[in-house]
Amino acid sequence: MGLEVEKIDGNKMKFNFSGRMDTGQTLLWENDMVGYFNDEEVEYIEFDLAEVTYISSYFIRLCTLAIKTLKAPKNFSVTNSIPEVFNIFAMARLTEQFNVD
Repeated sequence: MGLEVEKIDGNKMKFNFSGRMDTGQTLLWENDMVGYFNDEEVEYIEFDLAEVTYISSYFIRLCTLAIKTLKAPKNFSVTNSIPEVFNIFAMARLTEQFNVD
């Protein structure tokens, strides 16, 4: 399980996740990630889930924390999710709140 963070063009944070984003793993990264979320220069946050096979409800909580720090929910996106992960977002009706693909 891994996490790589990129700052792009000074105002975009991209988080590249891999493995299972279960509660325990998400808890390990939460404090560091919230620090990135609170960076006043950040206007857009992307969670790239290309290598993620599972997300927990705690990971969804982390998504909502990211959205709350941004000026608009449309500035948050989840990209490259596999169908099983996308379906979790869809069942929670989060695909109506922000971009998930």
